[in-house]
Amino acid sequence: MINYIIKTILCSAVLILIYYLILEKEKTFHFNRFYLLLSVVFSFIIPLITIKIRSTSTLITEITEPFFLPNADIQNISTQQPILLPIEDKISIADILLVVYLLVTIFLLCRFIINLYIIFRKVKKNDSIPYSNIKLVFTDDRRVPHSFLKYLFIREGK
Repeated sequence: MINYIIKTILCSAVLILIYYLILEKEKTFHFNRFYLLLSVVFSFIIPLITIKIRSTSTLITEITEPFFLPNADIQNISTQQPILLPIEDKISIADILLVVYLLVTIFLLCRFIINLYIIFRKVKKNDSIPYSNIKLVFTDDRRVPHSFLKYLFIREGK
């Protein structure tokens, strides 16, 4: 767990350093916001990625005679048979936590996609008018006016 925290901090530091060196003076505030938000997510995900190389068995050979025999006949040297030992795969707490983390992430991602679909369906279904750099969308919802990206959702006055 300590390794994960250290990797997360280092990744965040590198991404913030890139922001301060390259993006801080840029006037594209939308891109800067997305960069900062994604850098937080990125710095938490990158330490979870590990590349493991697993073999299904280990090869152990028995050596019955010395490697160099000065007067030995090639026909007298016995053949060496490999012994295969299976590697036991154990489920650790880290594997369980990773699975739980991925399940929660997938659930939240699906919920986010569904909410995006609902918002854009609301934009297409209701009347809207352009106002300055935004679009006013008139809805029949009894909710408090809210906004998303360049859309402002307000209740139609009746």
